[in-house]
Amino acid sequence: MSRTLPPQHGTSKRTARGINMLKLKGVFAEKLALLYLMSRGYRPVARPKRRPLAQTDLLVRRGHHLVLVEVKYRQDALHASFALGPAQLRRLQTEARALASFFPTSTIRIDALLLFKAYPFIKHIPDMR
Repeated sequence: MSRTLPPQHGTSKRTARGINMLKLKGVFAEKLALLYLMSRGYRPVARPKRRPLAQTDLLVRRGHHLVLVEVKYRQDALHASFALGPAQLRRLQTEARALASFFPTSTIRIDALLLFKAYPFIKHIPDMR
């Protein structure tokens, strides 16, 4: 049984075992998003990578499209509408340009996949520019 400890130095909630609960929710959301995309014909290309300038949640392919997917898990659609800001979108565009050299025959795009606790549960926003 784990108990919740108070946040330390502005960090998120932690259990007694030190697991960052927000990170755990994020990993779960990314796995759920990957299952959703795979059910629609997308295939994973690479594991998520964290870099100083950008963070790729999912990198998937369908046909000749290579898709950077930003996954956001929020309480409802209203909160999700503010989840992806202009600065984060610019960082993802930088990441897309960097990937273009590794996949010269692919069309690269940025999608957002929003997950909610309540209906509609999932919203896929293709080709964010």
